[in-house]
Amino acid sequence: MKRLILTMVAFFAFVSLFAQPGSKYDISGNWYAYDANGERQWRLDFTIFYNEDTEAYYAQYNDRYVEITTDGTIHFDEQHSKAMKATTKLSFTSDSSFTFTKDWQYIIKDAQNKRRTYQVYLTFFSCSCSLRYIPRKNKLVGRVEYSRNFEAMGNSYYETVMDAVKHGHGNVLNDCDGNCGGMDVVYRRM
Repeated sequence: MKRLILTMVAFFAFVSLFAQPGSKYDISGNWYAYDANGERQWRLDFTIFYNEDTEAYYAQYNDRYVEITTDGTIHFDEQHSKAMKATTKLSFTSDSSFTFTKDWQYIIKDAQNKRRTYQVYLTFFSCSCSLRYIPRKNKLVGRVEYSRNFEAMGNSYYETVMDAVKHGHGNVLNDCDGNCGGMDVVYRRM
């Protein structure tokens, strides 16, 4: 009997080494990002949810495609933009700390031509978020490190910004691959 109990304890200890730890706190919800100066960093926002089937937490965020209206104004609201959801699994390093990567792209299209829309602005970035939950203040704190940061504008006669850049009718404003810097962040749940 003693051997059976020791075998079961050893088995559960071995299995727990390979299981992804979760959080003992409820971290689900919409999280809004701010830099160290308290300024909003809306492109770093995300939503955390728990999937019971996989027994894991995930971060979900939006990619935005925005169209310029016929009068030339840009609308950043839900009516004039199209959101595409992206999801990534959280990797817990303790019961209150986790990391995940986020890829984000933002495209502004010229909607003045009725038959086709042409891109006029493109930005793309990829980052790694290392965050810690502080339960008594109900916030996440940590650091975001950028591994890719690209920003370009193109002539609206080309279908994509990259085509305009390739043909000499676009400007690359920012192009970094590798260590592209980072920032300290604070996330508040709304």
